[in-house]
Amino acid sequence: KPKNSKLLKKEFNQSLLITHLFVIWRTINHKLNPLLGGKYYSFNNNLTQMATSSIDKIQYFNDAPTCACKVSLDYLGDKWILIIIRDLFRYRYTFTQFKNDSDEKIATNILTDRLKKLRELKIINFQLNNKNKRIKEYYLTDRGIELYDIIYQLQSWTIKNVDFNFSENTKKWKDFKENSSREDVIMTYKKNYINFRKKAFGF
Repeated sequence: KPKNSKLLKKEFNQSLLITHLFVIWRTINHKLNPLLGGKYYSFNNNLTQMATSSIDKIQYFNDAPTCACKVSLDYLGDKWILIIIRDLFRYRYTFTQFKNDSDEKIATNILTDRLKKLRELKIINFQLNNKNKRIKEYYLTDRGIELYDIIYQLQSWTIKNVDFNFSENTKKWKDFKENSSREDVIMTYKKNYINFRKKAFGF
């Protein structure tokens, strides 16, 4: 039986409203998504999957054909870069924590420079503390969270090939690794950080 004109008009208006809402959502997403780290995470069967993002790629400074390994080292080859990223995965997020709570004792000027560089690369960002606007609270963007794979590989290689005295964190990490698959270790650390960021920073 054909639908009457009132019902058709109602369905058309509903469809039009949904279309308008979608356009508004796309516009807001395009504006805010880069500020919030760039990507969305969805959980499916306890796995974290990255959805499509509007975050811009880093523009390399040389147009000549270049090895990807060399490019990555240009951005991440400095030891302090990965130390700061490691500390963020340990839920350190203020300048004072980076400077005082790590055994490596990074110098103030180096820490300032590396935080600036990481933010320019959109690997980290910050929010101002609610009670003291002079305090910046840093967090890993989704681009930064992807770097845990590198931390995993570096630590695995080191434990396998270097004879050294393990820190307490390294002992705990090694025990966890020996009883879990590579995928489970990486996914656990990423998911735990995402949960921390959601609780501490609201997203």
